[in-house]
Amino acid sequence: MTFKEATSRFPSGVVIATTRDAHGKSWGFTASSFSSVSLDPPLILICLSKAADCHQVFRSVPWFAVNILSAADEPIAGTFARRGADKFAQSSFDVDEHGSPLLPSAVATLTCQRFDAYDCGDHSVIVGRVSVARLGPDNDPMVYSGRAFGRFAAAAERNALTPPQALMVPPDREVSGNRAAAEGEAVRFCFRCGCEISLDVPQGDTLRRPICQRCGNVHYINPTVVVGCIARAADGSVLMCRRQISPRRGYWTFPAGFLECGESAEEGARREAFEEARAQVRIDGLLCIIDVPQISEVHLVFHGALTGSGLATTAESSEVALIAEADVPWESLAFTSIRESLRRYFDDRRQGRMRVHRIDLRTAPESENRDFAAQARLEAPTP
Repeated sequence: MTFKEATSRFPSGVVIATTRDAHGKSWGFTASSFSSVSLDPPLILICLSKAADCHQVFRSVPWFAVNILSAADEPIAGTFARRGADKFAQSSFDVDEHGSPLLPSAVATLTCQRFDAYDCGDHSVIVGRVSVARLGPDNDPMVYSGRAFGRFAAAAERNALTPPQALMVPPDREVSGNRAAAEGEAVRFCFRCGCEISLDVPQGDTLRRPICQRCGNVHYINPTVVVGCIARAADGSVLMCRRQISPRRGYWTFPAGFLECGESAEEGARREAFEEARAQVRIDGLLCIIDVPQISEVHLVFHGALTGSGLATTAESSEVALIAEADVPWESLAFTSIRESLRRYFDDRRQGRMRVHRIDLRTAPESENRDFAAQARLEAPTP
């Protein structure tokens, strides 16, 4: 279980922080790492990645606003979680007395004066002193858990729940039936109303899916997307990391991991390179599309180049190295997908032509076919 996977299971509210810089440009980002800190004085904190486009702006502006989102604000939450989008063009905003944009549909808004800011690893913790707090529409607040947006049931609905679990309502999702049936057996209660579910074929469908016996809600389960990048240095060596986390702790890999909500595949690959090795990479193209249907995963592997020299070990990597093809530790690679991607990368490079490869890992020997989630299950400690 990785640190990110563990913390993703902690449900939290969702906010959009907004501000306006000295040139009159509006900035904003979506965050779930938000908390009240003190009542006297009234202080809040919000965490912002140092890789975010707006990081330096929020570290320097004297005033900003926090918009606490309702469940109906999911589309705008996704917009503000992405890079490069014209975030303020798709919704109308009011402004507070300091010019920070306020979202009318937010369940509450806070105008904050920057009180302090701290460096904390790859994030900054920004503390704000609340000068004005406003209540918005009395709607269900948005919740983020398990890499999905959802909502809390209304009070009357919660009081009627038996049992009180599973108040999260994830968005409807589609998937091939094998994983839906397999994971559906582990889903005991409805995400919408909390009642027991059963596996059945919905009307008009052809696959068994988890269905609530009370409200009829169908719980669709998506395949998981893994993204990574083989990044070359100027001398032709490639960036590799020795894993410091399970699964496959101590084995070698190039930076790769699960795609997060609100980011493109290339953005996810660049983020993984930074999180695992503090590497800045340029994506040059797609190398491999890898199907792992037996565990409902799709892997997208890119090739690219390192754009900086600042590599470092992290909580996820005990060792980071630039490794030439002749020195690749083939017998100590973490996953079949890593080995197959590296083989095709070096073959293409020798031929002077990079191609896009389709790989189906159902053809790999069963003893080797233990990528990511499957290996995590195999290495889980016995109770």
